[in-house]
Amino acid sequence: MPAFRDLYDLVKKMMEEEEKEFKKMKEEIEKEFNEPLYTYYETDKEIYYIVDVPHLESQTLYIKMENNKLELSCKDKYGKCYHLELPVNNVEKYDVDVVRNKGFVKIVLKKKST
Repeated sequence: MPAFRDLYDLVKKMMEEEEKEFKKMKEEIEKEFNEPLYTYYETDKEIYYIVDVPHLESQTLYIKMENNKLELSCKDKYGKCYHLELPVNNVEKYDVDVVRNKGFVKIVLKKKST
């Protein structure tokens, strides 16, 4: 086989690997822009999530808890969609409090009694 053919295959393989890496990075960046920032802390009886959504349109706020995941989606006043999935364990499934306050959403989950 001619040497240039081996070189061509080597360069082609390297380019394909770089393209895969680039696509992976692009997906991660897009995901970060669609996930709002949040803070997590817990006490003996409750778990708190404070989610930062600037210019939140409160009527678009959707929170669902299913299969040990808390799913939050909403839009801001400019129409940008946000989506966040958080793992939750050891909580009462139907005991969720939501407080909306100027760009922040506070989610309070009650822990299961042990």
